Amino acid sequence: MKVIDRVLYKLDSLVRPYVHKILVVIEPLLIDEDYYARIEGREIISNLSKAAGLATMISTLRPDLDNVDEYVRNTTARAFAVVAQSLGVGTLLPFLKAVCQSRKSWQVSEYASMRAGERSELGLRKTSKRSTTKLN
Repeated sequence: MKVIDRVLYKLDSLVRPYVHKILVVIEPLLIDEDYYARIEGREIISNLSKAAGLATMISTLRPDLDNVDEYVRNTTARAFAVVAQSLGVGTLLPFLKAVCQSRKSWQVSEYASMRAGERSELGLRKTSKRSTTKLN
């Protein structure tokens, strides 16, 4: 995994043609039972999104949201969550809004809504923990 991270760092924007191939290998780590494997997967996708850029990540991940296989849709949605977290949720909001309002595929809007909800809940949990800590 560290080799992939090092290659991403060295290639920077030249990694764009290989984004999909890298994601096919790394995305399953996001749902792995091993905590450290999930962390490694998040770190690599985060670095990949910073190197390739938002437009490349969206254009690469978007077709997989329509996949008939629920496993592919789920790992893709998780990858989008990592991209949003690393590049900022605000940068991804116009895309999420368009996907949620899409009438083309109910699965896409369902997964986008579900993942957006998970991220907002995560943010609420972090906020509530911080405010509790400050009070104590």
